[in-house]
Amino acid sequence: MASSSVTWAQEDVGVVEDGPTLEALDQRERILERKLELQSEAAAERAKAAPAFGIGPNGLTARTADGSFSVRVHGLLQLDGRTFFSAALPSNLEVRRARPILDATFLQLVDVRVMPEFGEGRAQLFDAYADLHPVTWLRLRAGKFKPPLGFERQQTDANRLFLEFSAPSNLLATRDVGVQLWGELGDGLFTYALGVFDGVPDSGNGDVDLTDGKDVAVQLTAQPFKRTGVPVLQGVGLGIGASYGSQKGTAAAPNLAVYRSPGTQAEFSFVADAVAAGDHSRVVPHLRLLAGPLEVLAEYAYSQQLVARGSDTVVSANHAFVIQAGWVVTGEAATFDGLVPAHDLAPGDGRFGAVELGLRYEELHINGATFAGFADPTKSASATRSAGAVVHWALTQSVRSSVSFERTWFEGGAPGGNRAPESALFARLQANF
Repeated sequence: MASSSVTWAQEDVGVVEDGPTLEALDQRERILERKLELQSEAAAERAKAAPAFGIGPNGLTARTADGSFSVRVHGLLQLDGRTFFSAALPSNLEVRRARPILDATFLQLVDVRVMPEFGEGRAQLFDAYADLHPVTWLRLRAGKFKPPLGFERQQTDANRLFLEFSAPSNLLATRDVGVQLWGELGDGLFTYALGVFDGVPDSGNGDVDLTDGKDVAVQLTAQPFKRTGVPVLQGVGLGIGASYGSQKGTAAAPNLAVYRSPGTQAEFSFVADAVAAGDHSRVVPHLRLLAGPLEVLAEYAYSQQLVARGSDTVVSANHAFVIQAGWVVTGEAATFDGLVPAHDLAPGDGRFGAVELGLRYEELHINGATFAGFADPTKSASATRSAGAVVHWALTQSVRSSVSFERTWFEGGAPGGNRAPESALFARLQANF
């Protein structure tokens, strides 16, 4: 019995000695916990280093984890229905604008934009530029973009109050190839831009420079009452743009403008054998106001171009102005960057987006000397006057429907005297994403 007990005790003690001790188990648990911590830390680091992707009302976005590179792919689509109350002008449906847009940022220092246009059956390049911005008060832009002249021309095509440009924008460049310095001072109290461009005719969209002449353009804007305590004055802005250059044309490329009515019909052009022959200057002052749901813009443009026809020359000096106002009837604050509803369309919840109404009056005048052999008074009007109204319904931040009506009266422009008035009703569905 004693021998068996001793043997059992020895065997029992041996089992205990061969198994894991409490210290060993504790050490294993700590090792396991540390491994899990290391795995979590590694996963967190991988997540931080992974690029971020997104999709939403602003398009498709992607950026590196450190923010050194980002890219955004978005677009603008405008579908128009046009009705002209005249037998001479057919009503139609058209894709007014179709623009895929690529924006990219490198090292949070350089912005790049590429924007082609495929609307109206055309394929052309509108924007293609790089923007270096080390500080807000000193930036450098180079490529193809809008020269710094009129305020309405500087607005995006998705955000203007009216569906088509007003008369002063007829006298300005659409886009040109060049380089400019620009920036903001005093937290937006003042902005400036100074650039050198190839030079294009009024309403021109330049890609290739055919002459050695260049245009110098400058624009200064101010919000002098931005920091006052008077809300109405805080939204007052004013500015002036100007350009000067020497542009010449040839029989194959006259380098001269065609001016268009609010219904986008040609209302003035030079005779076929007239060409640009030298000095071209522009001056464009404007006054603007934002006050709660109200927006107001008044703009004037003057354009003077030396034109030749054979051995004869004329200084074609033309001017135009527009006064327009918009009112957001649903109460949102008006902006010059487009109508943004406080709530997207949701009829079941009593939400119907945002609605804005607008009115404008504009005039364009061609100096009489131009019609002494350089323009045909039976085809081109010497003056136009237009009045119009527009209503916008923003269903969401990205989708908007609009209807506008404008009536234009002409002086001259027809064999019998005055061209018949133009009445144009436009309807548009727009997706800006």
